[in-house]
Amino acid sequence: MTPWKRRLLAIGVLQFALATSAWAQESPQQTQWESSMAAGAAAFRQGNFPQVEKQYKAAVAEAEKFGRNDLRVATSLISLAGLQFEIPGPYGYTQRRYHTAGPLLARALKIMETAHGREDPSLLGILDILPPIYFGMEKYAQGARYSERALAIREKTLGPEHLDVADNLDSLAHLYRNRKTKSTLDRYSKPAYRGPVVDSGGDRAGRRTPQDYELGVSGSPTRDLVSGSDREQIKSAANAALAEPLFKRAAAIREKALGAEHPKYILSLVNLTICYANQNKKKRAEAEATAQRMWEILEKAHEQTPNVLVSAATAMRAVGRKDEAEQLEAKARAKAK
Repeated sequence: MTPWKRRLLAIGVLQFALATSAWAQESPQQTQWESSMAAGAAAFRQGNFPQVEKQYKAAVAEAEKFGRNDLRVATSLISLAGLQFEIPGPYGYTQRRYHTAGPLLARALKIMETAHGREDPSLLGILDILPPIYFGMEKYAQGARYSERALAIREKTLGPEHLDVADNLDSLAHLYRNRKTKSTLDRYSKPAYRGPVVDSGGDRAGRRTPQDYELGVSGSPTRDLVSGSDREQIKSAANAALAEPLFKRAAAIREKALGAEHPKYILSLVNLTICYANQNKKKRAEAEATAQRMWEILEKAHEQTPNVLVSAATAMRAVGRKDEAEQLEAKARAKAK
C-alpha cells in the first residue's frame, strides 16, 4: 500500500472514530449507519470489493438522513473514495478510478470545511491526497490549488521552517514541475492575426479583442514558430522555473533542521539539480554546482539507502556526469543485496 493510500485509510478511520464518539447516543439511524460502515470494512478485509462498494454507498445514504453536511456523510464518502484505489483490474493491476474518487473526496472536504472552517488542520489529510488524484484526472491547476491550501495551513499552524512545511513544499514543487499545460507556452508564442477589425462604432471602434488572435494552440500559426521537441523543452523549462524556489526553500529547511548528510536533504539536492538542468543553459552553472555539492556529501556519507543513491545517480546523469552516476548505481546494487 502506497503512503498516500495509507493516509487515506487513516483519514477514514479517524473520521469514523470522531463521528461515532460525537453521536454516541444510540438511535436506529446511527446503528444502521455504523452497521453499514462495519460491513463495508469486513468485506474489504475479505477482498469482496463489490460488497464493499454496496455497503459504503448504503452508509452514505444512511448518513445523509442526518443532513447532507453531516460529518458522517464525509466519513462515508472518504471510505468509498478509498475503495476506488483497491479494485482489481486486468492482468493483476489495481485500478485507480481517479474520476470517481476525486468528486467524492472534494464533497467530503466541503462538509469538513463547513464543520471546522477552511483553515483547520483537520483538513490536511484530504488536502494532501487530492492533488495526486486530480493530477491523475489531468486537472493540474485544481490539484496544485489543494496543495497550496495545505501549505498555507501548515505555515500558519506549524511555522514556516517546520519539516512538514518542507515536505509540502516538495510535493507542490513536483506538481508544478510535472504539470502538463499549454499556458506555459504563452510567453514564447507570438499571436497570429486573424483578420481585420470591423468598425462597429462605439467603444470598440478600431480595437482588436483577444478573440482576434490565436495563441499557441493546436492548428494555430504559432506551431510553426515553436514545434516538436522544442515545445516540450519550453514547457519543461517553464514548469521547472516555477518549482525552483519551492525546492530551494525545502532544501534550506532540511539542511538547517537535519544536517547536510541526512537523506532528505540529499534528495532535496537531487530535486534542485534536476530542476536546474530542466531549465537548459539558463541554470547550467547552478545545476553543476548543486550536483558537485551532492557528490561531495555522498563521498563522506556512506550510510545512504539504495533509493537515495539511485536518485542521486539520476541527478548526475541530468548534468552529464555518467561516471559518477554509474558509481552510485553500483553502490545501490551492492546495498540492495
